[in-house]
Amino acid sequence: MSHRNRIKTPPILRPGASQEARRQRALEEQRKNRALRIDAARNIDLFAGLTLNERNADGDDSSSEDENNALPASSMGVARFLAQMDQPDDSSKLSDPSTSSGLKGTPSSTTKSPTKSPKPKTTGTKNKPKSKRSKQRKATKWADKCMYAELLEMHDSAHPWDDGLPKDLEREWVALAPVPKGKRCIAVSFAPSLSGTDEPVASIQANTALHSRVKGLAFMRFPAPLPPDTVLDCILDDDVAQTGILHVLDVIRWRGTDVAQCEADFRFWFRDARLAELAPQPEPTRMITGSRPYPHRFLGVPYYLPPLTTTVFLQQIIPVAQAAQPPPRTSTDMEMDTGEAASTGGTKSDGILLYVREAAYTPGETPLSCWIPAAPLDNAMGGEPPLQSFQRLVERRASGSDMMQ
Repeated sequence: MSHRNRIKTPPILRPGASQEARRQRALEEQRKNRALRIDAARNIDLFAGLTLNERNADGDDSSSEDENNALPASSMGVARFLAQMDQPDDSSKLSDPSTSSGLKGTPSSTTKSPTKSPKPKTTGTKNKPKSKRSKQRKATKWADKCMYAELLEMHDSAHPWDDGLPKDLEREWVALAPVPKGKRCIAVSFAPSLSGTDEPVASIQANTALHSRVKGLAFMRFPAPLPPDTVLDCILDDDVAQTGILHVLDVIRWRGTDVAQCEADFRFWFRDARLAELAPQPEPTRMITGSRPYPHRFLGVPYYLPPLTTTVFLQQIIPVAQAAQPPPRTSTDMEMDTGEAASTGGTKSDGILLYVREAAYTPGETPLSCWIPAAPLDNAMGGEPPLQSFQRLVERRASGSDMMQ
């Protein structure tokens, strides 16, 4: 739980690194990277005339060849770059005594060196406990790939607009609520034929693996209706044995198409559009990977697009996040284009997530996403729950706006 305590400590403790300043630097870095990718894509046409043949594009060699039968560099195409590459040195092979036929009787350098006897294995490694071996497992390529939100910095101030909340919260942010309690993970789908050899030979084959957030270790494999080569940012429900739900926070890749560089509001719309196309799965009748139950329902976390006015926060987002489970949606709520998914009973709320609308998906901890927990945290604003503090500051902003009007 040390990593949980680390993210619950506000980064404002670091000198000269306010959350707003780091957020602006991260946004500026993403804008520069996006501009570089666009410029690189536009320069592809500069390589359209390059060829692998040492001749002109029209096939006429007479005008470009000189008396030495050489071509100018401008017409050699890619061949002039291939000539600059390091070629394998054949002289080293000829001078190698092990491959030379004239030195057949000469012993090679490998025969002169005495063979080292294998070291006897110590018995200490065999007697190591299994728990210590599991702690030594190395991180995989899926380690720290989740876009992990920072705790939103909030503080009381004499001015209502100097409370730590983003000044552009109404126009440039997307809210997700209620964020369900559970285990944060990365869901990766693959072809069923690529499933591990430990899977039983049966009609049901695992095609999806859940990887832990910190080390990226696969802790569950199960069949899912996801297409191959899909990567999702998910939360495994705390009570998955009863609900069978895997909550989808964000989409990184879908059927081989990378959408991580897209803006947050598009990714959430794309997430719900693709999940709605999946065929409903029946409740599993048996466990294919031991006794642990696996999810069979993929639900997107409800999101709210701008404008996020104080009325929207106080009447919709905060009440839903404070409740133990989201209330049933009415016909009026269905008509609103907020991207809310169907509510499920028994889902416990863990607060609100805020995403910068134009931010791309950023692996690791980032100020481009902020978390407002529903439960109280230690040493945080006098033990007051952060969600309650957020509600109080939003109400203060609303009253300040009314007074200015």
